Amino acid sequence: MAAAIQAVRDQHVSQRQACKTFCVPRCTLQSRVSGKVDIGAKAGRRTVMPPESEEKLVDYAVNRAAMGIGFGRQQFLGYAAKFAQKHHLKFKSGIPSLRWWRGMKKRHNRITLRQPEGTAAVRHQCMEKSKILKYFDTVKSVLKENELWDKAHLIWNMDETGLQLDHRPGKVIATKGSRYLHARTSGNRETITIIAAINAAGGTMPPHVIVKGKTRRSLNSFQLDDAPVGTTWSWSDTGWTKQGIALLWFTKSFLPAIGHERPQVLILDGHDSHNFLELIDTAIENNISIIELPAHTSNWLQPCDRTVFGPFKVAYRNACDELMSMFPGTLVSRSTFCGLLKRAWEEAVTSANIQSGFRACGVYPFSPDSIPQEAFLHNQLYASTTSSGADNASTTSSGADNVLPVTGEPITEEAPQGTPVSLNLSDVSEDPQPVASSVTVSLTPTAPQITLELFESQLSSEQLQCYRFCYGKYDITTDNTYMTWKQLKLLCESESSEVLGAADSRVDSDISNISLGDISLSDLLVDGTEASEILNQSVLLDITNHIEQQIPANDGDGQCPNPCGSELVNELKENSSNPGTSEESTTRNNENEQNLMQRSELTSTPVSLNLSDTLVTQNDVQNSQRRKQEIKGVGDSTEETAKDEDSRRERNP
Repeated sequence: MAAAIQAVRDQHVSQRQACKTFCVPRCTLQSRVSGKVDIGAKAGRRTVMPPESEEKLVDYAVNRAAMGIGFGRQQFLGYAAKFAQKHHLKFKSGIPSLRWWRGMKKRHNRITLRQPEGTAAVRHQCMEKSKILKYFDTVKSVLKENELWDKAHLIWNMDETGLQLDHRPGKVIATKGSRYLHARTSGNRETITIIAAINAAGGTMPPHVIVKGKTRRSLNSFQLDDAPVGTTWSWSDTGWTKQGIALLWFTKSFLPAIGHERPQVLILDGHDSHNFLELIDTAIENNISIIELPAHTSNWLQPCDRTVFGPFKVAYRNACDELMSMFPGTLVSRSTFCGLLKRAWEEAVTSANIQSGFRACGVYPFSPDSIPQEAFLHNQLYASTTSSGADNASTTSSGADNVLPVTGEPITEEAPQGTPVSLNLSDVSEDPQPVASSVTVSLTPTAPQITLELFESQLSSEQLQCYRFCYGKYDITTDNTYMTWKQLKLLCESESSEVLGAADSRVDSDISNISLGDISLSDLLVDGTEASEILNQSVLLDITNHIEQQIPANDGDGQCPNPCGSELVNELKENSSNPGTSEESTTRNNENEQNLMQRSELTSTPVSLNLSDTLVTQNDVQNSQRRKQEIKGVGDSTEETAKDEDSRRERNP
């Protein structure tokens, strides 16, 4: 076709003559010469996506698979639909069909559906190139120090693997399209652990078998004579290895099998059973250097895992399948396990597989480049995530450096618009000045005031009026509740007077002697707290619970138990008849509340004071103000009830 086109264009040969000379269809030649169809285009309908777009799509899918996050078929079709929509291309049903998928595989022979091997995400995360290079540096230094470069039979690797009596059946020949296909298994999911040790020269030592049991009697059900020659046995509660078994294997199996030549090297993973002092001390005493693999990297760095245990388990499953098919009445059990183990061991644990494992792991011959670059691709996902997280952390820390610290000196730097400001007590004077619109300040009640409000909220209206009447006149020493309320009242007044009297003075109140039963008011303060710290709400809740237990319940008649009750009633009557006196009493009783309202009317943005008492949150302030209004409402309703009663008696003597 290319020669026919060239003859028509360059040699001015007619299309009819070119078709006869080069034996090509005339319509095909005519479409190529006219440019209607590209030269080199394949036969068939034009694809929805151009070849360049399909190539990009294939490259993206292949790269994702190499990083361990490959597409399934449905995911790939869905992504292809989005890719086409982005480039203003359209499939008939909005998503590529299976026919398009089959054509895609024919046009791009390098893609197909593959079953990936399940690998823990932590293994991808730990395959960091810097860690692997440090491991190889350690191996190099140990081999150089002990002069083991050319002594492959002195370089050992040890690892464990598990075999189940309930094996996984292999493939069988059956009718095409069979819906129900079964294979017999033992149904016994007991796991038996095998410890294997191999050296770089291709040698091995007999396996060590760990069975589930508590005594030696657990070995009676095994045909020990059918196991590989020299096999050693032990037992554990779970059938898995542990520290004592690893030490037993090292002293009873490994040391007698390696001979008297020293030094030697043993490479193993960081399992708990390997990493303990007794085993390490025994190795040092026998001049055995132990090299521990980096965590979660044995799938790339351990020779046993690379080329030995895989073929070993395949051989074991094949032996189980043959036993179950050749002898239908026989099951894989403890009695037949030893024979199956021997057959699989001899078939898979060969010199060629062992040497291939050490060569693939780069141990012998020593070659760090034996680890392919694909092994580190998966770590790029976590490396990018970590770097982005570090960038966010650096941004946060840089932003945190701009926060003004809370100190004892007044803040002279102008605060930015809308930024909360931390002020010292000395910054607040008795006669506050107007505050700039960009910075607003709000003062919140301190811990003693909140405690007093919580205490008063648990009192009845009669008790609270009685205590306010007796305040400054009587000392009812027999009433512990009144004495506690009085001390709280004195503490709040002294604090208020000191704050409003001297701007640079600090509150110096000893509240450790004031107790509410088992609770001291010193519990409200946290040792070493600054003014910017917030009082724990749980402390106030605990105090409220103790207050409820302290305050006695009211009598049914509602009379005050103190001896001042009659005087209080007389004063209430006088106040009802003398509005001036009532107003003075109300003013005296609520002087602390007025001071609190004056302090809270300054501005609205929360600010931290450099006081010894700890501040409370805005929610606690709102709750305390709500309780105060409820108490005030109850007192007003009681006073109005007394006035109505006097008026009724005057009308009906």
